[in-house]
Parts: sequence; C-alpha cells; structure tokens
Amino acid sequence: MINLSGSRPLNRETRRLYVQYFAVMQVRICEDERIKAMPSRAILARELSALLKVIAHPDRVRIIEELRTGALDVTALSERLGIPATRISQHLALLKAHRLVEERRDGRHHHYSLFERALADWLLDGVRFLEHRAQSDIAAQQVIKAAKKIWSAEAP
Repeated sequence: MINLSGSRPLNRETRRLYVQYFAVMQVRICEDERIKAMPSRAILARELSALLKVIAHPDRVRIIEELRTGALDVTALSERLGIPATRISQHLALLKAHRLVEERRDGRHHHYSLFERALADWLLDGVRFLEHRAQSDIAAQQVIKAAKKIWSAEAP
C-alpha cells in the first residue's frame, strides 16, 4: 500500500486522488517535453526540405546515380549523361556546396564522388513510389524498370 504521509496508510480515496494527480503531472511533463522538442522538429523539417530542393533537378538525380559507382570527373559525367560539361559543373558546385559530393584534385583534373553513397541508395529506394503511381501507365512502368535495372547493376 502507498504511504506518502509517513505514519499511517492512505485510504482508498486518497490513493485514487494521488494516482490521478501523478497521472496528470506525467501527462503535463510529456506535453512539456513534446513542446520543447518542436523547435528541433522544425529545424529538422527545414533541413530535410533544403536537401530535397537541392536534389530536385533531373540532372542532379542522374549525377548522383552516376557517382554511385565511384569518383568521376566532369568530362566523364558529361559523356555518360549527354549533358554539357558547363551544366555538369554548375550542378556539381551546388551539390558540393551542400556537402552531398566531395572533390578530389589530381593535377588539373577534379574528381567528384558522393559524400555518402547512401544518398544514391535512398534515391533508388524512392523509385518504388514512382512504380506505385505508374501502375496504370505501361510505358512509364517500362521506363522505370529499365532505369532501375541500370542503376541497380552499377552498384559496386
């Protein structure tokens, strides 16, 4: 039996009141912790939104997927993707500024690689959402399947 008074046991009604009081206080503490956590949730949401904005260009998605296999220079990326080297450089500068790719210099050559290879894996995992949306479009399904096969095969 709970004995908060120190000398004699509490009666049933007093115990019930203590239990209710502590339950309310626990809820209040949980709410306070949730409210304190909200600013960090807002910061995290803002950071994730910024990351998605950086990735949200078809050329940058293709660059990230090409870098999945390892470091490449601008010329190699340009040839593989069929995108002008100047445009590749601009996209790489943005990806580098947001610490998604890193640069290694070898004389006059600049080799770029993913800072975290998991980013390319994450994008490939996102393809399943497209597959779900394209269930009624046979052509879209074929395109998705072909790209997924290519990207999956390139993984080391």
